[in-house]
Amino acid sequence: MAKYMEKMLPDGPNGKLAKVSLVDLANVVSGAPDEAAAMFFSENGVTAGVWECGTYKERIENRPIEEVCHVLSGEVTLSTDDGASETYGPGDTFLFRKGFTGYWDAKGPFKKYFFAVS
Repeated sequence: MAKYMEKMLPDGPNGKLAKVSLVDLANVVSGAPDEAAAMFFSENGVTAGVWECGTYKERIENRPIEEVCHVLSGEVTLSTDDGASETYGPGDTFLFRKGFTGYWDAKGPFKKYFFAVS
């Protein structure tokens, strides 16, 4: 039977996050992502899950997806090439837009729920 409702737990649907490598290491300018994640849903270019990382900074060029993020722990600063900058911490929810060019600077351990559309 399909699940039509599911509580999103911070350690994923099975109680444990798995090591992943979603960040392109060629774009990392400092630190190490040390990523783990769990997916609650992934179908037709739409993904929902929980993701965590260590302290690192990466350069992002023309981000290919739209994403809603809800920060569970740690903080991240997004900064654009034109000088705009915003920092998000626990309890913050933000839209990380397609086309973003700039830097993702996570102070880990950082953990977020996400809902992404590619």
